[in-house]
Amino acid sequence: MATASAFAAVASSSPSRSLGVRFLASATSASAIAHRAAATASPVLAPVAAAAAAHGRLFSTSTPALLKARLVRRYQEALRQARNPLPIEATIAPAKARTSRTSRAPDSNSNESTGASASAAAAAAAAELELPEGVSREFFARLDNIRRSMRLDTPEASDLRLLAYAIDTPHDADLFVDAFREWRRHPSGLPHDDADNLVIFRALAAVGRHDLLLDLACRRRQFAFFPTLPQVHEIMRAFRVDAARQDADDAARLAALDNMYKCFALLLFNSIPPDAETYALLVSAGVYSRLPE
Repeated sequence: MATASAFAAVASSSPSRSLGVRFLASATSASAIAHRAAATASPVLAPVAAAAAAHGRLFSTSTPALLKARLVRRYQEALRQARNPLPIEATIAPAKARTSRTSRAPDSNSNESTGASASAAAAAAAAELELPEGVSREFFARLDNIRRSMRLDTPEASDLRLLAYAIDTPHDADLFVDAFREWRRHPSGLPHDDADNLVIFRALAAVGRHDLLLDLACRRRQFAFFPTLPQVHEIMRAFRVDAARQDADDAARLAALDNMYKCFALLLFNSIPPDAETYALLVSAGVYSRLPE
């Protein structure tokens, strides 16, 4: 207790050199004092290390508290004799500098790179691939990834849906149908549900590939793609526009009109009763096409 009081007195009497005193107060032996003082490489604590080595005998277990207090005063004198003592901040600064060099905090650029979207990474990967004409880079990169994962039997359940989200051009839609066919034929029985069908419908309709939507719906066993009545009406409206285009040749308008009747037959085949809008779309397409057929 006397030793602790002596150390506390020294610390209060020499605030500018309290760093060295705290090293003394926390040490239990002279060798510990010398080691801690030398480890800081500070000119303030260099005399402390020398004094601790010279008076190590005073820290034996049989040393009276009075002699220990005297040793503390010797350390205090050694500190006072140190020329141009460095403040605590100066001794800590080099350690902070070393820490900043070895463990730098991530900057904003690194945060942005780690948080980059999967689409950006896919686009970068596609840059090294041979990009077909009319196909977007992001879609082609995702297509390459999903085919690779299917070969390795490691696809994710959401891969097909993410590929549909990446459709950006009509040519993307053609390649998607091929990938969709491979997905359905995979021996592992990859997942495919109504939510996937909804995403696929919206993606293909957004790029104007209603012909592919009709083809998927007509191949029930192969694609398990079952559009609802409102979705069939949306396909029929697109074909009605094509049938009514006067700048198109007769063959193109006739093909659009033929697709209208296929949509009507699709409803009957899927046991979906047509309504008034169904008949209105079908009749108006025939009228606006101005074809004798």
